[in-house]
Amino acid sequence: MRKLYNSIKDINPKTRNWKVKVVVAEKTMTRTSMQSPTKYMRLILADSQGNKVQVVIFNQREIDMFDHLLHIIRTYYIHNAIVKPIKPEHRIVDNVYQWTINATTLIEEISNDDSSLSAPSFSFVPFVELHKHMDYSALVDVIAVAIDVCPARQLQTRNGSSTIQEVILIDQLLKPIILTMWDQFVTNESAAIAQIITTRPVIMAIRLKVVSHNGKLFSKKNKILA
Repeated sequence: MRKLYNSIKDINPKTRNWKVKVVVAEKTMTRTSMQSPTKYMRLILADSQGNKVQVVIFNQREIDMFDHLLHIIRTYYIHNAIVKPIKPEHRIVDNVYQWTINATTLIEEISNDDSSLSAPSFSFVPFVELHKHMDYSALVDVIAVAIDVCPARQLQTRNGSSTIQEVILIDQLLKPIILTMWDQFVTNESAAIAQIITTRPVIMAIRLKVVSHNGKLFSKKNKILA
């Protein structure tokens, strides 16, 4: 019988026959590894205490298996994912371990509202305060309405050529900001936004870097939720 743990922090590579209740806080679209043609999807799970863990699913077959099961803001029991250390440069959340979900991982959705976990909270930065974060290493979260998607174009960088695409966002004061997508974000998130741009979707963008370039320009770092 699997032991139910209350905290993500209780789970380490030596833990056996475990399960923990979590909510899906973040979920990316499918990505291709920079070092190989391997496909992967990344998620962030959170527990009732606010602890978070980075989770990855590899290979298109298993991504397809879990993509329609794991949904943002829904609560699940996760049983026996693979737990391994993750290098500091690859960490998104404050956890030294990363979980890998594969075909042997058991996932149970919790549909009882009384048992569901609260949705994670975000500290959105108003557009009028973005100048305080300009050109600093700190990353910010914003929520805004997407009103236009510019054509994609190539940009030469020190590391070669990159594809970028700019999305125009406005806040409740109709103040515009440019959100710049890079490479795979152009292929995935930007393309998804372009398909629904006529509906003026509300976009939640997290872990953005604010840089100075002809005004305020967002450099996309992690993910978009539309």
